[in-house]
Amino acid sequence: MYTLNEIFFGGLAMLVGGIFWRARHLRKCKYFTSIIGQVIDQQRLNGGKDSDSFREVITYYVDDFRYVYISQSSSYWPREVGTRVELLYNPENPQEAILPKPNAGLLFIVLGFFLTIFGGILWFLSK
Repeated sequence: MYTLNEIFFGGLAMLVGGIFWRARHLRKCKYFTSIIGQVIDQQRLNGGKDSDSFREVITYYVDDFRYVYISQSSSYWPREVGTRVELLYNPENPQEAILPKPNAGLLFIVLGFFLTIFGGILWFLSK
């Protein structure tokens, strides 16, 4: 069983972490340059029987130089090899790239908010 402190502070940590994650991602989206890349491979990550997930390997070109981006997150349903994908890359360091994620951090923000409120209400009612 979780204590009220664990619920409240766990929720608060999720909330703050989600806000920082989202702010960092949005800042990169603002300053990075959009480019179209292509999925060239799917790296299999062994997760157990019938639960393998995959990381996409994407290639993109900046000023005739080829760069390879390996997705930092995995998926059970990766895009097919050959699929064209939007990437954002750092114009000052083209090998730094990200996949734009419009919902980055939102799950942590929402769950953190509700756990913080729930923990606070329970703490208040226990006094």
